[in-house]
Amino acid sequence: MATRWSSAYSVPEWIMVDLGETWRISSVTLFWETAYGRAYRVEVSGDGSTWKSIYSTTAGAGGTVKATAPKNTTGRYVRLYGTEVATIWGFSIFEMEIR
Repeated sequence: MATRWSSAYSVPEWIMVDLGETWRISSVTLFWETAYGRAYRVEVSGDGSTWKSIYSTTAGAGGTVKATAPKNTTGRYVRLYGTEVATIWGFSIFEMEIR
């Protein structure tokens, strides 16, 4: 929680995490800062090009959001893809916890 990622003040914006190898993914928890997303997706990919959404909302309320992945989800890359901000700022998260 000592880090923070923030986007430009535009949409869409995204951040991708490379796990270094393929892992089984059970959940992704987002710890939003004040500048949270209203509409966004959490996506997983094996190659960084083809994405599968494991969570999507158009009514984001900030705070802590846990996206539970479907059983047997695997991937090397995890991406937060934001399409609508909820505030006058861009998207901002303190942490993206991948389990």
